[in-house]
Amino acid sequence: MEDFDEFVRARGDALLRYGFVLAGNSEDAADLVQEALARLGDAWPRVRKKHDPEGYVRTTARALQNRVVNLETGESIEVSLPDGVGSMQCHPEWCAGRQGLRGIVQRVDGSEPKILPQELQPRGLLGDRYAIFGVLDAPMKRGVPLSIVYDFETGVMAKLGERPFAAGDGMVGNGYSTSPSTTPFWWTGSRVQDAKEYIVLNLAAIPR
Repeated sequence: MEDFDEFVRARGDALLRYGFVLAGNSEDAADLVQEALARLGDAWPRVRKKHDPEGYVRTTARALQNRVVNLETGESIEVSLPDGVGSMQCHPEWCAGRQGLRGIVQRVDGSEPKILPQELQPRGLLGDRYAIFGVLDAPMKRGVPLSIVYDFETGVMAKLGERPFAAGDGMVGNGYSTSPSTTPFWWTGSRVQDAKEYIVLNLAAIPR
């Protein structure tokens, strides 16, 4: 299917950007788009005739984003999303996303929704218990947390680091020991090129 391969090469980057809008991070966006493209490949002869393969991929990606799949059992559970919620990511039991400029957490079935008290942007999941959010605040304001960690089990929020001066100074990354990671880290100092050490938080060591 040479024309299918040409479509992927031509529109792949744009679809990844769309996947990022849905998923909130590059890794999940790539998985989402890959699965949507695989389904497009299966349906290519039919979809090609309608001259809208990109629309098919986008619609499929949105539908996939509303389901949690257990890869061991194959069980698929539909995620109940309130109106206006975006960038939702889910553990087997809990989900984190945004509603407007506010962070939101809920169970997969839509129960126990909670709007978080700050302007937050979801940045991903940490293990099976935590979500990480970026803080939306005045870009030149010092002392703003670099990120916020939310504990699904206790409802506790904790800040990671502080912005030393301006937007872009300091950043929280995720370790790669597990997937999703449970080891966020951030550097000290005002800019990454000046960092001489990193602070690492092992969330897996926190008692349940």
